[in-house]
Amino acid sequence: MAYADALPEKREAALGGLVDLLAVMRAGRIDPEDVASVIALTAEGLAEADTRGGRLPGLAFNLLAGRELKDLDEAVAEVRAVTAGDVAEVAVAAYGTGLLMTSAGTTADWAGYTAAPVHSESPVEGRVRPAFRNPEHHLVQGADGVSHVIRDERATVLYDECVAVLAWPDGARQLIGPDAIMVRVEPTMYRDAAAIIADVDARVPADRRIEMPARDPDRIPQPPPAPDPTLRDRFWPYVVLVAAPLILLAGLAATAVALWSVATGHRFTGGGTLGDLLVAVGGVLGAAIMARLIPGAVRELRS
Repeated sequence: MAYADALPEKREAALGGLVDLLAVMRAGRIDPEDVASVIALTAEGLAEADTRGGRLPGLAFNLLAGRELKDLDEAVAEVRAVTAGDVAEVAVAAYGTGLLMTSAGTTADWAGYTAAPVHSESPVEGRVRPAFRNPEHHLVQGADGVSHVIRDERATVLYDECVAVLAWPDGARQLIGPDAIMVRVEPTMYRDAAAIIADVDARVPADRRIEMPARDPDRIPQPPPAPDPTLRDRFWPYVVLVAAPLILLAGLAATAVALWSVATGHRFTGGGTLGDLLVAVGGVLGAAIMARLIPGAVRELRS
């Protein structure tokens, strides 16, 4: 990994210099003297680190990763065996598979680099799983993958193309696609997220699953807090429970009387039979609307 840092007004020049250096490395033009200098500095650094225990983290990592453990002499000998040709070979391979990250406001398309995708072209088709108290976010659970939608931006990872899935003990999953686009499924953030998690666990091959350590409870994301209820939120359920039954009964009564008038030839309204039928239809619609409002008001009071 290489970095090039510069003041804002020098970012374009720094990027140009880094791109030129990468082009030289791609061509395999490596100065042997530069390699010799790096080898000497690395060997000295290894010797110094060995005297103060600085190599212990690296040795522990190699042990956990199942790699061969080497003492100081072996490590220094391995470094000194590197040649300019070895560096050139690695440089060519790294250039073909590496990523170039540019500073804000700069691009490298002029040098032939193609910008990595930030969003997917389209979401999968499937069931929408809305976020809790955040209407701008939702997940889409499809037969072939999962999408995360934020307004007009989409991120999609298909199961067959998923290169890795991170799995936390609390149920969270993060799918990573071949284009580095990621979709995070947090059970605390989305309704019915458990259904998506079950699909992910069933569809993504086990060799692509990476078990993550348990998270501290404070690090598990939570939905935004519910807003303080307004006067309307507080009193509307009571208004509905008082008024809706009366309107419901009135609508049913008006419907019954209007239908009786049509059947017997009496006139309930001044509009004749058509007027009575309109009253009957209006009564049915009003009663149906009130019948739908009452259960919602009951749920609001219970919550």
